[in-house]
Formats: sequence, structure tokens, C-alpha cells
Amino acid sequence: EIPSQIEFFKYGKKRRVIFLARNIPPVGYKTYFLKLAGKKHQYKTDINYTGYLIENRFYRVRINPESGNIEEIYDKTNKREVLTPGEEANVIQLLEDIPEHYDAWNIQYTGRNWELNKVKNIKLINKGPIKTVIRVEKEFLGGSKARRFPTEDFPSSFFTQDITLYSNIKRIDCKINMDWWEEHILLKVAFPVNVYSNKATYEIPFGHIERSTKRDTPWEKARFEVSAHYWADLSDESYGVSLLNNCKYGHDIKDNVIRLTLLRSPLSPDPMADRGKSSAIYSLYPHSGDWKKANTVQKGYELNYPLLSSFITKSKGNLPLEYSFFSLEPGNLILTTIKKREDDNSFIIRLYESAGKCSKGKLKFFKEPQKVMEVDLMENPVKDIIFSGNIVEFDVGKNEIKSLRVIF
Repeated sequence: EIPSQIEFFKYGKKRRVIFLARNIPPVGYKTYFLKLAGKKHQYKTDINYTGYLIENRFYRVRINPESGNIEEIYDKTNKREVLTPGEEANVIQLLEDIPEHYDAWNIQYTGRNWELNKVKNIKLINKGPIKTVIRVEKEFLGGSKARRFPTEDFPSSFFTQDITLYSNIKRIDCKINMDWWEEHILLKVAFPVNVYSNKATYEIPFGHIERSTKRDTPWEKARFEVSAHYWADLSDESYGVSLLNNCKYGHDIKDNVIRLTLLRSPLSPDPMADRGKSSAIYSLYPHSGDWKKANTVQKGYELNYPLLSSFITKSKGNLPLEYSFFSLEPGNLILTTIKKREDDNSFIIRLYESAGKCSKGKLKFFKEPQKVMEVDLMENPVKDIIFSGNIVEFDVGKNEIKSLRVIF
């Protein structure tokens, strides 16, 4: 028996069971059985909640009840404060953004900006052995809103931040729901962290890129916004902080402040771009060492590709209760694609090297293949690969993309 928690949906009678699924086989499955309990169980958990403070065995997170921002994150494992002393994090920032040309493509700040440091409402919305969630609600009255009686002071945009700590998961999640109705304003969330480095690292497709955290030269000033996928990281030699996200691509890291761009509001060519309701999830991942030692790449994939669950009934199949179809070693090799080939029923498996070091790859299949070939990105053959049983080994260069065709 493992700890579980029941979540109730806001509307209707639907409920959801959540639990921590450990040691799931790679590219595979594991079976769990649900049974009605005769009485309510009191599970042991590492999550504690007191007032505006939540903690697990990894982090202590304290929220300012006046501003709604995070005023403290203490890393228990590394025994250090994550945030810059005296600064608050998870701060919603709004920056006036009026480009001279190409309204929806360029970013051009005017210097006017706002920070939402006043909370409308803050409350505990979920508490249990698996996770605890504190909800923070804020609002903003933009300058473009027509102010007419009796709604001249009614806000124009609304924000809800659900700050979540999980049991035994080394990550601080925040789901933000936005009801956005501004014009020529860019929306960011900011984290001033107690880490200082001259460079930051950002994930790009099948790799990473480094950018300066300074704005001393014209070249550095021109690169104030960085496009990235699942994460951005600021690390020194011994410690770092990664900011993960599941759907946003604009970042900037200046000095020790990590920011994620959430929304814009251009007027041309689409006057309603980004307007209305939307949501995003971003996660703070403080860690020892740099992003490579901390497995930030894997953490980004874990956030973006959560486990899929399905209720099934008993069957007469012969598969075991848990099973792996494919596995790949070592950890710096990232398996991104398993698909049917365009021209036949063979499989295309694509992977890449994420840490910038030459590696010996080891790919294990669920059964012995008939043939394994290396192919290019257009799936044209490059060379045959020798394999033994259901295991194939191959060389992978620094940051190389490798594609294999497998015939079973």
C-alpha cells in the first residue's frame, strides 16, 4: 500500500486520485490496483504546512501574505538560501512594450513597468500526503482601460498562481491562470536568486546555448531576450537554479534575476493576440552543481511529458504487471522519438547527446530485432549497426543527433 490523495474538481462530482509512482520502467508501464479502504488512512508524509509556509524534505517555501510573492526558499539538502537576501520571487511584472516596427515580432520597452506586490486573496486549496497547494490571486488595472462610472476602478486583468510542493519531488511548481486584456504590455514572472555567474544556459532543440548575463556591450544589450524550450539555468561552479516551463519560450537572465515571459499584447496584425484566458506551468529547480550534474534536461522532460494514466479492467493477456519496451543509457543521451517509418512498418528511433561529451550509447529493445541501421534525418540509410540479442551499442558524438531504423 502506498500513500494517495483525493482531489475534488471545482465543478461537478468528479474526483481524482493522485499518488507518487516510483520506479516506472523506461518507455514502459507499471500496474497499480485501486481498492476501497475501510477507513481513512493517515499516511506519513514529508510535507508540512503552517500558515503561509509549506515545506517538504527538500525545500522550505514561505509566502508573504501581503504581497503574495515568495519571500523565502531554503534548500535543506544544500543548506542555503535560494533567493537573494531581501528580495522576493515569483513576482508578476508588467512592462510597457511598444515596438516602432513589427508590433507582434519585436520587443521594445519604453521604461514604464509595474510589479504586482499586493495580494487580492491567498488561501490553502489542497493539503494531503502527496501535495500541498497555496493559491495566490492578483489583479491589474491597465492604463488602456476606459474608466467609466461605476466600473472605473475594476481591474482589467486577473492572475491566479497555485504554488505546489510535492512529497519527495525535488521541484517547486506554480500553475498560473491568466485572464489578460492589456495593450502593448509584456508580462513576466521574476526570480532573483542567490547565484551569480557571467553566463546562463538555455535549452534549444536537441541542445543548449549559452548567453551572457551582463549588459555591458551593444552586443549583449541587443540579446536581452532569449528563445528557449523547456528550461533556462543560472549556475556557478557549485550551485544553480533552473527555471522549467511547459509552454513558454521567452526568457531573460540579467545578473542574478531569472525571468520567464508569459504573455504579450501587440495590436498588429492581430489586435486580440494573447487576449483572454490562458494558463502555464513553471517550476523552480534549485540544485547543487551545474545543470549537467543536476540532470536539468531530464527535469524539463519530466515536467513536459508527465506520466499517462489509464483505468483498465482485468484481462487474459500475458504481459507482466510492469514492463519496459525501450531503454537508453547513459543519462546524457535523450530519447526523443519512437515512430513508424514513413515508407514501411519499421521503427525510427531518434536521440541526441545533451551534455556536450562523446558517449557510448546502449539501447535495449523489448525483443530482438532483425536489423538495425543508422539513418539520416530524412530516414535514408547511412550504415548497418551490429547488435547482440536485444541490445545495440553505438558511438554518439558531442551534441550529436542520432537516428536509427529498427526492423523487428
